[in-house]
Amino acid sequence: MQIWQICLIVGAIGIIFVLLISISTGIGNGNLAHSIKVDNTCANTKKVELPPRRSAVQDVASYKLSNLQPPDNCPNNYTFFTDLEGNSLCCASSNINVFERTCTAKGKEGVCALVPGIIDTRDESDGSKTYPLCHDIAVQHQLRNSGSLCPARYKYHVTLPDSYKCCDGHVNPGASDCNSGSKFCGGLKGGQTVFNTPDSCENVVLLESIDCPVNTHLISDFKLPKKAGSSCPICIGAKGNCIPRKVIEAAQKVGLFADIDINTNIMNCDVYDKYYNDRVLSDSQIQVKISQDL
Repeated sequence: MQIWQICLIVGAIGIIFVLLISISTGIGNGNLAHSIKVDNTCANTKKVELPPRRSAVQDVASYKLSNLQPPDNCPNNYTFFTDLEGNSLCCASSNINVFERTCTAKGKEGVCALVPGIIDTRDESDGSKTYPLCHDIAVQHQLRNSGSLCPARYKYHVTLPDSYKCCDGHVNPGASDCNSGSKFCGGLKGGQTVFNTPDSCENVVLLESIDCPVNTHLISDFKLPKKAGSSCPICIGAKGNCIPRKVIEAAQKVGLFADIDINTNIMNCDVYDKYYNDRVLSDSQIQVKISQDL
């Protein structure tokens, strides 16, 4: 290789070296930024706000609420059904026309509604009348039953499939149970009596009707020593004890105190009162035999 060729090669290498230095210097001075388009979209975007809290949102219904309610709110002996409009109703009969969705029961209380304002389609006038509320009918029914079955302190009646309850507070809308937290008594079931179920409504009614003689006081749950699991109300006094006539009458119907004469025995509070307080009976006029159940 000749000398001039060697010089040419060395010169070319030098030029390349200088160009590389120039390019490197240009990047360092920021010239490359002018050749690259920078996207500042994200930098210019506004701050993203979080959605409002759920409690701060005001619900606006975009639909009409249904009139459907749970079927167990019907009064006792009523049957739940829905009419062609989808309204929840109760029929005072189990005879429902399933095709026309109508109730065959007649009368003002033949059909009731679970919510107010449902037009009574049976009304032949201008259609302005509405069905009575099932809650109101249930309350009226339980008030009618309360008078004969419920004691004064548990005056609200509830009908159960096999018995009943009496509540000290209002009952639920369907009159199917006492309101939560209410005190109550229960009606007697099969095999139960006021003497083996002292917390029964019948026993509470009996206790409310009892007046003990002067100088005695009532023990509502006196255990009968010879009848396991049984007790009865008894009037305790300094001169002796007696049992109210109503209690003896109820007891004799279930086989208790059957061995005494209710009209003359000193165990009867009426006889006790006449003998000790009124002094109108002599020793010969009373029976002093004590029942074998005591």
